[in-house]
Amino acid sequence: AHKPVNATLNGKTFYPSEDWFATYYFKCDKPININIEIQPGINIQNPRTYQTIGEKLKKIDPRRYPYFDWKSGYKLTASDVAEFFNWKPMCDYDLKLAGVENLRVSLSETSYIYNGKVRRPKVTVKDINDFPLTKNEDYTVKYSSGRKNIGKYKVTVTFKGQYSGKKVVYFTINPKIKISSTKYTYTGKTKRPTVTITNSSGKKISTKYYSIGYSSGRKKVGKYTITIKFKKGHSGTYKKTFTIVPKGTTASKLTAAKKSLKVTIKKQSAQTTGYEIQYSTSKKFPKSTTKTKTINSYKTTRSTIKGLKAKRTYYVRVRTYKTVGKTKYYSAWSKYKSVKTK
Repeated sequence: AHKPVNATLNGKTFYPSEDWFATYYFKCDKPININIEIQPGINIQNPRTYQTIGEKLKKIDPRRYPYFDWKSGYKLTASDVAEFFNWKPMCDYDLKLAGVENLRVSLSETSYIYNGKVRRPKVTVKDINDFPLTKNEDYTVKYSSGRKNIGKYKVTVTFKGQYSGKKVVYFTINPKIKISSTKYTYTGKTKRPTVTITNSSGKKISTKYYSIGYSSGRKKVGKYTITIKFKKGHSGTYKKTFTIVPKGTTASKLTAAKKSLKVTIKKQSAQTTGYEIQYSTSKKFPKSTTKTKTINSYKTTRSTIKGLKAKRTYYVRVRTYKTVGKTKYYSAWSKYKSVKTK
C-alpha cells in the first residue's frame, strides 16, 4: 500500500497519516470529493467508484507510471479509499471518534505568577489521532472573567460542526515569588537565599500554601536551583536560580615597558580556574578601545601585554573565572589601575 503525501477532502488540504485518513474524516458510504497524492506528481483525482475502476487502481504502480490523472467530477466512498490503500475500514467507529471524550484540550500555560496583568493562555484542541481542530470552525473558547488576580480560572471549550459537547480546563495565577539574592561570591559556606511569596496586595502568604526545595551543594562556584511548589488552592511548580561566582582578585603591580606593560596578579586559588586581564585607553572600558587577555591557570600570576602604543596611558583591571562543565563563572572586575607605556 502507498501512503499519501497529501490530500484534499471536499476542497480542504490535509497532510494525512494512515490512521486518521482511513478512520475518521471519512463518513462511511457517503460520496466525497477527494484528491490524493500518493507520491509527488502522482495523483488520483475524484475517481469514479471502486466497483468501476477499483481493479485498475490496484494495478497502478507509481514506479511504472510517473503520472496519471483521473477526470474530475467522480465520487469515491470512504470504504473504497480504505480498501485501495489496504486500510481497515472503521466506519462504525469513526462517529465515536468525534465524541468529546476523544478530544484533547490543552493550554499553553496552566499556571502563572501574579504580575497584575490579565492572563489569556492559548487553547489547542486535537483529536484522538493528534490532528489539530480549527478554532471557530470546530470549537469556540470562552474565558472566565477577571484572570488578573491570584486564583483559579476556567476556560470553556464548546464544540460545533461535526463535534458536540463541552470541555472545561483550568489555569491558576499564583502568588508572587522573590528570592533575596540571585548572585553570591564564593566563601566556602553554603548559600541559602530567602524566598518571599506575597499575594496581590504585597502581603506574605502562609507557608501552608507552598513548599520550598533547594538543590544540593550550594557551596562551590556554580548554578543552583530553588523549587517552589504551590498547593491547597494554588497549583504549579516554579524554579528560581542563583549563582555562586569565584572570589575576585586585583592587579597588584603594573610595570611600564616599551610599547608594552607587565601585569602582576594577586594569586587566587580557591575555586578559581584562571584570570582575565582587560586593558583600554579609556577608564570606562568601551568595546571599541578595550581588549581582553585570558590566563588559563590560576598559578600564572604574571603576564606581558605587547603591541601597545608608545607613551600612552592604559587602564588595567582583572577578574577571576571558574569553569564548571562548559560554563564559565566570573568574579566582579577589580578596580582599575593605570600606567603609561614607554
